[in-house]
Amino acid sequence: MEVREVGPTYRAADAAGTARWAELSRQSRLQRPLPSAQTFKNRVTFARLEAIRVPTLLISGGADLYAPPPVMRLFADHMKGAQTINVPDAGHSTFWEQAELFNRSLLTFLARY
Repeated sequence: MEVREVGPTYRAADAAGTARWAELSRQSRLQRPLPSAQTFKNRVTFARLEAIRVPTLLISGGADLYAPPPVMRLFADHMKGAQTINVPDAGHSTFWEQAELFNRSLLTFLARY
């Protein structure tokens, strides 16, 4: 699981952090098991993205396998006023791998509103 969630640079540079992430992930699945394939309540379409009228920040890691930066930019192109941030080398768990950058980016974005 951590191969999809945590980027390769982080896995190589911080074995202890990767192990801690994997353990927390394992514990969360034990507490509330998820089905093998999560069903989606809503389908993401460009029309639905275009209906979003609130300021939106899309943060993506450069090594994100779930929501890669090109997909986030494509989504942002269909959302009025959306902003994207690409965190180089980070995977899907940018908040974990680059917590300081993630938090600073989010707080800066929120401070505008």
